[in-house]
Amino acid sequence: MAKRFTDSDKWKDAWFSELKQEDKLLWLYLLDECNHAGIWKVNMRFLNFAIGSSYTLDSLIKVLGSRIYLISNEYLLIEKWVHFQYPNGLNEKSKPQKAVIDMLLKFNVLDRVTKGYDNPILTSQDKDKDKDKDMDKDKDNKKLLVEEVWSVTTA
Repeated sequence: MAKRFTDSDKWKDAWFSELKQEDKLLWLYLLDECNHAGIWKVNMRFLNFAIGSSYTLDSLIKVLGSRIYLISNEYLLIEKWVHFQYPNGLNEKSKPQKAVIDMLLKFNVLDRVTKGYDNPILTSQDKDKDKDKDMDKDKDNKKLLVEEVWSVTTA
């Protein structure tokens, strides 16, 4: 069973609150049934069975609009999934997040979902650069401390 973050404020969101009851259930179903990268394998028969509805792919697209992106007739992407589940970007050193990156690359939607991140994918090189910056800061702080001690002892 997949565990994922949910936004309890969705009930206050204007877009969500204006949906019909059946459409709310549709949205919640997709959020629960998509994979770890926010991609849902289209299965209208099971969707309709599970929530007791009669959606077509076209009617689903019409209801959800810009909240989803149709990758193909077989797959759709929940647009803001990655931003919500991974608010700091994706880190290729993290096995679960690397699997998300690989899935998004497989479906050719990585660039689409990482728009808006300052640093969409933290690579091992980025992490090394961050370590180097931290080490430089430590050296600068030690230098300032030595200068302070020196100025106090010589005064």
